[in-house]
Amino acid sequence: MGEDRSLGKTIIAKGYEPDNFTCWAVLNDENATRLELQEPGIVYEILEGREGDRCYGIVQKTVRLSERSPISEQLSMETAREPITTSAMMLSVFRESGITAPVGRHPIRLADDHGIKLAYNIEDSGIPVGVYTLLSGIPPQTCVVNLPVDYVLGPEAAHMNTGGQTGYAKTAWNLLCCRAILSDKELSRDICVIAFNVKADDLLWVDEKNTELEEEDLKLYELMTIKPEPFGDVKIFAPELPTKDGEPKPNSLRFDAIPFSWKWNDIKDQLHFAISPEDWNDKLEALLVDLCSIEEVQSFDDAISELDWMIKNAKGSWVTSRTYATHHVTTALKAKRILDGIRKRFKGLIEGKSAPLPVEELLVGGRFSVIDVQRLSPPAQRLVFSKVHADTIRRLEEGTAEVKKIVYMIDELNKFAPKVAKPPISGIRYIIDEIAARGRSIGAILFGIEQYPSQISDETTGNVSTLVLCRMKPTELDAHLYRGISKEVKQMIQRLPKGYAVVIHDRFTSPILVRFPRPPCAQKRPVEYEILSHIASKITKESASEIIKKFRRVLKEKPYEELRQVLSEYVNQGILPEKLVQDYLERRKRYEEA
Repeated sequence: MGEDRSLGKTIIAKGYEPDNFTCWAVLNDENATRLELQEPGIVYEILEGREGDRCYGIVQKTVRLSERSPISEQLSMETAREPITTSAMMLSVFRESGITAPVGRHPIRLADDHGIKLAYNIEDSGIPVGVYTLLSGIPPQTCVVNLPVDYVLGPEAAHMNTGGQTGYAKTAWNLLCCRAILSDKELSRDICVIAFNVKADDLLWVDEKNTELEEEDLKLYELMTIKPEPFGDVKIFAPELPTKDGEPKPNSLRFDAIPFSWKWNDIKDQLHFAISPEDWNDKLEALLVDLCSIEEVQSFDDAISELDWMIKNAKGSWVTSRTYATHHVTTALKAKRILDGIRKRFKGLIEGKSAPLPVEELLVGGRFSVIDVQRLSPPAQRLVFSKVHADTIRRLEEGTAEVKKIVYMIDELNKFAPKVAKPPISGIRYIIDEIAARGRSIGAILFGIEQYPSQISDETTGNVSTLVLCRMKPTELDAHLYRGISKEVKQMIQRLPKGYAVVIHDRFTSPILVRFPRPPCAQKRPVEYEILSHIASKITKESASEIIKKFRRVLKEKPYEELRQVLSEYVNQGILPEKLVQDYLERRKRYEEA
């Protein structure tokens, strides 16, 4: 597809009035059967011959036309003569000068990379997210797709939302974008990423190298000028695992995650997010606000004791608090039941042995922080998100944060910002809506991921500058959110392979099909994880970090035979179980053979 010659021409059909933005074109007879030249998204240069100006057209759709209708063809007596048929392409027209005059009859040829950028309005610099492509493959005129920094990270516009079916690289796309941002020295100086790992372990290995990168991935990274390396500065946090004794451990698949736990005073302002919609009402809200304002209440025990005191001194059906506010006794009993339930169900996350989540360690330029909440219930996840957001956004607004921008990367966004929500979930949706609507002005950026973007709050989707669509189901694409997308693009989205996405951006003239590589970091548990986890459980917390680091180096750098001998010695010394070592060596051997 690297032809520099004329491949066809634009046409003016009888009864057709060309407008300022579209025209029709047909290919020459020798190219008429070449389907790869008629794909939606391909760019042609229209050779108008105007000095100092160039004209381009993006194929929107291709139609097959015949002089006969299907019925007349079937009933025609002229069986000796084949009907006259042709294929015509509808092009969206863009000129370098910006002039929007109608297009006459002119030759067309494939556009070069400059023409592709001009037609789609792709900037030469920005955040590289992939390579312009077609479903038939990447064309010879290579064009890296860059997202404008000011329209992704503010202040002009901001935010990105990624939708698609499970298993079609939604999270991988966002990891790639974050890697592109943090690999830029100027950008990373003032930006940090806070990612919430809501399901599985997709985000728990961002500091590990992706061993599944193929030659095509490496080629794409080279074109995008990004080193295929995992994130360098990574911190992984997880709520404390509830245990009766011993040192605090993280409630996470990562044994080396940093555990955290909150007390009453840390989360009392976000406590309502942990309550189910079935229990929530205005009376309960009023009582909790009253309870949180009492200075003597410094713990969950104090709160429950305060409620016991109020109930004990009830007068009829009413109780009076220290602030002289009155509440119904059934509301006080309900509040006591809820607080006691939260204290038991959220054990470890609250009232544990660990220190609170260190917010200052999240707000470090160039750092990728992961908060692992996948083992928590949805109410506990809402509590964690609301607390992290409150602490970080306050520092941004006060100007006390070490960074100027925070990227909140949230998987399963529909859990936090559904289109329809009752209190207190609607409070979380309000936070997400606020970030989407006004966050760019203070440096709060949202990267959302979900299967069904149509189920997200309209205010959130309406304020997102970049919509990324991986493979999606037809029922989802029928939603009102996608009304501006053509039928042809929707059909293309339904059959996208893994590693392809349609990008719709405020500055782009049309949706762009992008080919992107696997993320540079691992998305599944490394083969050596079980051995490292076992060793960590046998040594003290003080020495664990250095020992694990050295042992990890041994596992990765030593050849298979030498490593087998080393691990056999550990088995003989009783440090490692024999079955664990055998399983690891088998997986390692399969990996090296592959």
